[in-house]
Amino acid sequence: MKLILLTIFFITNAHYCFAYSQLSAEDANVIVGNEFEINFFENNIDSTNDIIELSFDIKLSNPTVAYLLEIAEKENTLIKPSLIRENDSLYKVSLKINNTSTQKLNNIFSIKAFALAGNDTITYLNFSNIIINGKVSDDFEIKIISKSIEGAIIYLRKPTIRAVYPNPVNSNSSIYCTFSIDEELDIEFVLYDLSGRAFKSLSLDKVQKGTSIIEFPLDYQYSMGTYYLMMKTIENNDTRKIIIIK
Repeated sequence: MKLILLTIFFITNAHYCFAYSQLSAEDANVIVGNEFEINFFENNIDSTNDIIELSFDIKLSNPTVAYLLEIAEKENTLIKPSLIRENDSLYKVSLKINNTSTQKLNNIFSIKAFALAGNDTITYLNFSNIIINGKVSDDFEIKIISKSIEGAIIYLRKPTIRAVYPNPVNSNSSIYCTFSIDEELDIEFVLYDLSGRAFKSLSLDKVQKGTSIIEFPLDYQYSMGTYYLMMKTIENNDTRKIIIIK
């Protein structure tokens, strides 16, 4: 009888016996036209891991309201964190940090963002495909409530890559990039490989506001694989993933 009771207790409390790290974040109330930070926490229950290595996806329900800028690096960051914008609403995040806290709920990092538009507008951020130290963690969702002190701002955007094509692309052809800006800007396009090495750049001076298309020629020096095309301006950077094939 005692053995049965112990077995039942073990099964019903397995979650606590084999505690795992759970990522979470705080809701935010923001003012349009200002930067803000999304704070992330790890529910570090009985964790013996000195290193926290994690990756996850972020999907915005309304990308016209908020724009993610970069991961706010702290003293415990071990490698440069990565925030890749796949499209208007999807971002991919990866980073590795030193877990020095003994708290069970530990503020481990933040993401800087910019409130683009809205007036009492709610944007939901869905966090999925969360991997912490090689283990899958639960998906979760937070909300960003944006408010304008001067009434609703209908349209305010950072310089944005709209499309890159063809993709995949042959190494002996060209990439065509459609992008939009809301003011006259100097722009630089840079092609990077996965290690962060820059292969080629193309600079454009005093590009007029609106939507434009540029041709970015490639050549035979590129190996097959994944690359990133970054559009760099004084306002911000935007990146798209490129697959090069022979």
